[in-house]
Amino acid sequence: MTLHYYYFFRANGEVVLGGTAYHNNFDTRVNADDTRHILESTSQLVPSLKQARMINAWVGLRPGRTSARLEKEEKRFRDKSGKEACLKIVHNYGHGGSGLTMHWGCALDTADLVFEFLAAHEQLYSKL
Repeated sequence: MTLHYYYFFRANGEVVLGGTAYHNNFDTRVNADDTRHILESTSQLVPSLKQARMINAWVGLRPGRTSARLEKEEKRFRDKSGKEACLKIVHNYGHGGSGLTMHWGCALDTADLVFEFLAAHEQLYSKL
């Protein structure tokens, strides 16, 4: 297990503190030792956090990979009637312990990939 400490100040005055990076651990229970380490370490970085009131502790599942996967894929197959079909997929996963730090940028990139699929579809059916 590796601890990756971060803090995000939110516009509503709350602060999100984190985090951990476990490999092949899918336990969704909050670990009191992890919480204590996160609070102590982030308070060393930002001493005013020592006075903060904890609102909530939570655990997110973050399956890790050697690198995140953010890409388009087309899966071709035959449906029950034998007609060829294409399933368009946008992958966005494998961020490991960096999920919370990367989610806005990855979400924007994911939307761009979806729009690329949609634009290609519109060109196929354009009546111009």
